[in-house]
Amino acid sequence: MHGFQCRRKNRHGSIQYQQFVKGQRWVILSGEGLQAFDQAIKDERKAELEEMLAHIKALAETPHTEDASGTDAALQTKLSEIEEKANQAETTTEAIATLTEEALAAGMAFLAEATPKSVEHPFDITFLMSDASLKDGEGWSTKPAISFSCGEFFEKTFDFNQTLTALPAGTYQFKGQAFQRPGNTEDVYKAFTAGQDNVNVVIYAGDEEAKIKTSPLRHKPKTGRKRNGCRLQPHRYVPNNMQAATLLFRSRTLR
Repeated sequence: MHGFQCRRKNRHGSIQYQQFVKGQRWVILSGEGLQAFDQAIKDERKAELEEMLAHIKALAETPHTEDASGTDAALQTKLSEIEEKANQAETTTEAIATLTEEALAAGMAFLAEATPKSVEHPFDITFLMSDASLKDGEGWSTKPAISFSCGEFFEKTFDFNQTLTALPAGTYQFKGQAFQRPGNTEDVYKAFTAGQDNVNVVIYAGDEEAKIKTSPLRHKPKTGRKRNGCRLQPHRYVPNNMQAATLLFRSRTLR
């Protein structure tokens, strides 16, 4: 059997070998091209490490108290050690991926031994979620239609969720921005004027749940933004597509 043996790097930088036969298209790299490819993978892993370190440092900067003496010092020592290793020229791509895992482990150990001073300023662990900003829906139980970093389920039953594991004991708060349009725009307006709430969608974490907002009736948009909503009367309109919803969420008027 004839074929090609392909070198492919996984997310940790390890090389895997695979046999492929007909029906494949390959680009054969020169030595310089392969070196550039390897460097690009290394740079990508290093960017992921730097992002993880920024998240962990943000935890440490949140006003908190130590539940165990030496918690802050232990974290700082570990992060300094990781940064020093990452900046060494001989550190491999695989080693950088391992350092990212070590940084996450250090952050989780910190969370287990520290408590925020105020419930208004908790530790932000959004970064532990998969695709929290809805870029492509990876990591969620199902994929909505996604556009403008906004997801939509149109006239269907759904359960859109993901599970985080190995979290330290504590009190957690889950926040999200969402609204439902129960029916067509005319139905929404009639319910609004009658003071009715026909929403049947909830946001939940564990056993706790709360209804999301109904499709909001906003004041007449500025010139050039009418296309983003369906006008119901001279001074009110309903966000009627994902671009309009994103503008609404960014305004932070829907919580």
